Amino acid sequence: MMVIMGKATGSARKRARPFRLSGSSGIWNHVEGIGIGLVIALGLVLLLAVHGPANGQDVPADKTDAVRVAYDAADLRDAAHARRLLARLDHAALVACGDDRASLDALRAAIARSDCRQQALAQAVARIGAPVLSAALHETPPA
Repeated sequence: MMVIMGKATGSARKRARPFRLSGSSGIWNHVEGIGIGLVIALGLVLLLAVHGPANGQDVPADKTDAVRVAYDAADLRDAAHARRLLARLDHAALVACGDDRASLDALRAAIARSDCRQQALAQAVARIGAPVLSAALHETPPA
């Protein structure tokens, strides 16, 4: 063990006290408490300002996620191929509606039942305009 000694001054060193005005110890404690509270409040405001909307919150109407799905005429030649294309379109609709960011099974199930998914899938089928694909969507034979 090593002991380091300083120059002997003849008096014990006292711990320094913070500067306080006389008679204001009660007020000083309140001022310190208010200062700490303000720092915490400003920190929370900063965190809320930086954080984006959480899953399940409304997203601005002009923000739309788009997912590309490539297809060709072979995907529309019969019902089996149309069902496979429909499954790919359905997966893309789930991704566009937020399924890839969902972490809980209950949240994934809610997205799967959502209007966003159903509307995205219906719009994609309408844009393609193939009767065999529409029939696969509605599970009725094409007319």
